[in-house]
Amino acid sequence: MDPYFQHPERLWEPLRRLRNLGHPWCVEFFAAPGGGGGAAIDVPEDLRDVVHVRPPLPHPAALAEMQAMGALLVLGWEARGADATVAGKLYEYAGAGRPILVCAPAHYEARTLAEGCGLGLGAWTAEEIADSLTALETFIVSHESRLGLARESTARSLAALLASAASAPRP
Repeated sequence: MDPYFQHPERLWEPLRRLRNLGHPWCVEFFAAPGGGGGAAIDVPEDLRDVVHVRPPLPHPAALAEMQAMGALLVLGWEARGADATVAGKLYEYAGAGRPILVCAPAHYEARTLAEGCGLGLGAWTAEEIADSLTALETFIVSHESRLGLARESTARSLAALLASAASAPRP
């Protein structure tokens, strides 16, 4: 998390709404505190029972943790040009096979990718986020699309494209 460009506070109101409706969600952020790329997440007092900030995990442990989560979160970067940014974490999340919530405006590439590939849902406003969290409870991730994003699959597609280009008749 980058505390200057990603804003977990977008979740506070939706989490309150869902808790008041009897659908509480628990959110866990695995983030290094402070500067140097670490996140300073100020969790409101009334949400400290459902929002937890944990220290980062070693990569193998993080991958295992992802597979155990009900859903995974991508916070869109709120910076100029961020609409074309797709964090590598989105691909790790796809590999985990868990539904993904991408908190970003509709035109952001990460959101378009997640929604278009059947990996999860996108939301931006508090109402959209609350509705998406509810919908994620029964969301089924597209296994075929998920496999299509794997490195092996994309490498095969690229190799086939290059082979086709190399064997095409030249004018």
